[in-house]
Amino acid sequence: MLCTDRGVLAPSDYYFATPSLTAKNLFYHLLSVGEFFCEQGYYVKRDSFNSLLLLYLLDGECTLRYGGKVYRAQKGDMMFVNCYQPHEYFTDTHMHCLWVHFDGCQSLGFWETVTKSRGMVDCCHHPEPYLEMMDILLHIFRTDQTLSEPTISVLLHKVLCSMIAAITADGTLQLDEGPVARAARYILEHYNRRISVEELAQMAMLSSSHFSRQFKRQTGYSPYEFLLKTRMDAAKQLLKKTDLPIASIARETGFANAPAFVSAFHSRVGISPKRFRSTMF
Repeated sequence: MLCTDRGVLAPSDYYFATPSLTAKNLFYHLLSVGEFFCEQGYYVKRDSFNSLLLLYLLDGECTLRYGGKVYRAQKGDMMFVNCYQPHEYFTDTHMHCLWVHFDGCQSLGFWETVTKSRGMVDCCHHPEPYLEMMDILLHIFRTDQTLSEPTISVLLHKVLCSMIAAITADGTLQLDEGPVARAARYILEHYNRRISVEELAQMAMLSSSHFSRQFKRQTGYSPYEFLLKTRMDAAKQLLKKTDLPIASIARETGFANAPAFVSAFHSRVGISPKRFRSTMF
């Protein structure tokens, strides 16, 4: 459907979707989607609009006002807006953007996690999942086809997950070359040693706080969470593939002693190492 709102230029188009009760209860669901070419004069102001907005800027610039703060987006940036709260956005020049309003499941939880680490506006280094989704959705609407609600939910969820960590279109974790990638490789190769965040930060030549933020931003894990995850994965392999005693596995995976390992394993996995070893898969 072509859009003729003020400040919106041809060939801008947008489309609406009404989710079923099942989709509203179980899925991430689509409410509206579009591609806009805008000039100065495009201005949106809402007290509340029951959805989350993902807007990707293909060209131009856009200003967002939210929570008493002003954010400025430019080409290659993604805006992630909680439209349940008062907000306004506009362009003083021009912009070409792709946008989608959606809701459901843990949408607000994703918004809180993403904006806490990246802010409301962030340079999108890996937009492939979002562009892939938008290409599918817009093609479906433009050709009068129908996409199943579970499929839409999967597309939205993949995009949201890609914003938590640097996930490429094929689903792999893609770390930029730099301090975080080097630190992640170091953890993977030396998880059986005693490793501290301070040590990793020194290797990266960053402060501990800045390093931790960058690591979380790129991987979706804090440095400690990534280290613990790596140790747990290795411990599970040893429990199932060897007859090593629990104390030996604790040492092999970097834990100070067996009780510390057992406590960490039970906390993360939900069962004891002994029970995990005896469980059939």
